[in-house]
Amino acid sequence: MKQSTDRNDGKLWEGNIVFQYFDANLRLSQKIKTVANCFIYGQVIRGHVLLNYEGHQVTVQEGGLICFPPLIPPKVISTSKDYICTCLIVNTDFAYANPSSRYLFHNAMFVKMHPEDPVIDLDRQEMQQTLETLHAINYHIQHPHPYNYDALQSLLSLFLIDMMGILNKRMGNDMFNHKQYKIYLGFSDLMSKHFQEQHEINFYADALKISPRYLSMIVKQITHETVTSLINRKLMYRACWLLRSTDHSISEISDQLHFSDQASFSKFFKRMYGKSPLQYRKKM
Repeated sequence: MKQSTDRNDGKLWEGNIVFQYFDANLRLSQKIKTVANCFIYGQVIRGHVLLNYEGHQVTVQEGGLICFPPLIPPKVISTSKDYICTCLIVNTDFAYANPSSRYLFHNAMFVKMHPEDPVIDLDRQEMQQTLETLHAINYHIQHPHPYNYDALQSLLSLFLIDMMGILNKRMGNDMFNHKQYKIYLGFSDLMSKHFQEQHEINFYADALKISPRYLSMIVKQITHETVTSLINRKLMYRACWLLRSTDHSISEISDQLHFSDQASFSKFFKRMYGKSPLQYRKKM
C-alpha cells in the first residue's frame, strides 16, 4: 500500500484536535498541553513500536491500531528504525461535544481498553479505509473553513463508526446493542465525570438505578476488572499527572482527589505505585 509522504501535519485546530506522523526520531506530540485529557489513536503504518501501557509491555506491528483513553497516556520504550505511525489526538471537550459523539467515543474505545491486549490488528483494506479518513481529518485541520467544526465532527464520527464495524467483525455483530453494555457505558460516563470525588461503587449503582452487585458483575464481565480497580486507576493517573505537571502541594492534591487526609492519599499512592507521592515527584 502506498504511504503518504506528506509531513504537513502536527497543526493544532482550536485546541481540540491534532493529527501527526511519528517516526523513530519524533515521538509524542506536545501540541496539546494536557495529553492526559485527550483520546489518542495511533496506527502503525510501517515497522513496529514497543510501548509501556499501564505497566504492560505492548508491541504494535504494522497495521496495528491502538486506542488510549483519557488519563492513560502511553510511554514509548523503543521503535524499529523504519517505524512510522499516524496519531490522532482529540481533546475530551471536543470528543464529548454532543451525545452522539460521546456514545461513539465510548463504543469505539471500549473493546480494546484492557492493558494486556489493547491492539486492533487491521488488514490492508481496513488500514486503507482508516488512513483515508485520517488524512481527510488532517486536510480539514490544515485547511479550515467556516464550517470546519461540523466537518471535523462528521469525519471523527465516520472514523469511529468504521472502527466499530471493524470490531464487530472481530467480536460479534450484537456487541454494541447489548443491554449490559449500555449499562457499562453509563457507568464509564459517570466515572469519567465523578471519579475524583466519588470513589465508592454505591454512588454509581444508585445513579444507574441498579444494585452494586449487578454493576460489579457487568463491569467484571466486560472489562475483566472490578469497579474499584477502574476507579483507582483513574485516580492514580490523575494523581501522577498532578504531581508531574503542577506545583500543587501533596495536601492540595489529596484534597482535590477527595481523600480524607494526606496520609490516606499517600498510603493509596504507595500501594498503587510502590513509591510515595514525594518520591514520585522527586523522580520526575
